[in-house]
Amino acid sequence: MENQQKDREGQQGWNKKSLTKEQQGLVREQYKGYRNKIYEGYPQVERFEKIKKRWIGFLILMRLFLMVVVGCVQGQQMQGPVVLWIVGLIIGVSPSLVILVAAMSPKWQIACALYLLAVQQIINFVNMLSEIGIQSMGDFIWSVSEGFKQNPFLMSLDVISWIYVLLILLTAMWLTLIPRSRELAKQSEELIAQLKNFRPTGI
Repeated sequence: MENQQKDREGQQGWNKKSLTKEQQGLVREQYKGYRNKIYEGYPQVERFEKIKKRWIGFLILMRLFLMVVVGCVQGQQMQGPVVLWIVGLIIGVSPSLVILVAAMSPKWQIACALYLLAVQQIINFVNMLSEIGIQSMGDFIWSVSEGFKQNPFLMSLDVISWIYVLLILLTAMWLTLIPRSRELAKQSEELIAQLKNFRPTGI
């Protein structure tokens, strides 16, 4: 218990120091070496972490793209204060961004929140179809075809939005339903916990 307390105090001590650029570079090099040593026997875990981070990063960028483009289209049609429109846009997109960032966590259980995000979007999609009177697949196909004829740009945005929801759902399944993914996530969690024990030397 006493040793753990000393470790915490030591870590807090070096964190609070005002390091020079050279010292910061030394710490980064030491940390890199420490991390490489930790991950040395787990190349598959490191690859899994990189793929997950890059893929979820892509989904975040895709969500921001849709927010900006759809927001600009809606902004041209609105007549109220621009500030209120911007605030509403940010509030509307924030929950999905929070969930996506949280899904980067090594804990695979957190990725279950992606299902909620996908289900919410699917419900909104179904309600929209119901409001415009689409009740069958034939009606849907006809509506999409007419949409591309009348306004291909807006219809393309709708299609991208549907693809985005599908990708969210597939990502949730990849991270939570596949045993191999759960196993790699657990190993990742253990390795990241070990990284917290890093202590620089010679500083």
